[in-house]
Amino acid sequence: LTVMQWNVAGATIHGGSIKDGMTKQVVATAIKRKAHVVTLNEVCYSQYKDLQKRFKDKNWTSASSYSRFSASYDSWHKCKDGAFGNALFSKYELGGSTRIALEQSAQEDEKRNMLCAPLLSSKYVACVVHITTKNDLINGTAVNSLQLQQVLKYAEDRRNDNHVIVSGDFNAQPNYERMNRWYSTTLNNTTNKGNTGNYREVDDADGRCLGYGEHTVPSQTNSITCGSSGKRAKIDMIFFREDHVSKHSGDAISSPKCSSGKECSDHRYLVGNMTFKALPAK
Repeated sequence: LTVMQWNVAGATIHGGSIKDGMTKQVVATAIKRKAHVVTLNEVCYSQYKDLQKRFKDKNWTSASSYSRFSASYDSWHKCKDGAFGNALFSKYELGGSTRIALEQSAQEDEKRNMLCAPLLSSKYVACVVHITTKNDLINGTAVNSLQLQQVLKYAEDRRNDNHVIVSGDFNAQPNYERMNRWYSTTLNNTTNKGNTGNYREVDDADGRCLGYGEHTVPSQTNSITCGSSGKRAKIDMIFFREDHVSKHSGDAISSPKCSSGKECSDHRYLVGNMTFKALPAK
């Protein structure tokens, strides 16, 4: 299964526009990278609707129900007063979606959530999430950590029946302590250690920065010395349960340019390839 994850900055850079090349580039990139599933963050609803049409017009999918959207703002001026949130597209028919409301930071009014949908006629469940940057405390625990724990619990609760793939902008680097619950205990090196979890990330075997992966944003200070030269960080990820997959690979790729001649997003996009095993017989 090939998954493409991209924070497209549909509001902050594009202001909800469907005419500046961003939606065109998303579809072209998904086709070029042979993605079966596409997960997007920071999408305006008008862009989501345009993407629906473009994916169909390019015959990327023959499914009748192939996309889902979940708002974190029902109306936002940066989306021309339209909704703003996460989106998920699939080459294959999707079942009914689930929206999981995440713990609310007192420091923002954005309603963070996770959006999941099953790929029918398979055991795959695709999820997309955008974790908050805030770390105010709720009963003594930082809200960003609580959101990560909620997302992980959802995936773990379904591990015996489904292959759950969780993609998104995690607003955390792989070596952060709050990610230790996610990363597998088998991943233990200088760039990513202290892990207690069962999950791997598609780019964590990249030899250029083993255990961490290639950077996806240029603007955050990075505390490790390989791969990202200390100035660029990885915060966009595609996770899978380690014991469900026989091999994996990933690549973070520079954003294509939009009509302005500038990169479409301040995030690079991530492509992950996973070969899944059969689920254990019950």
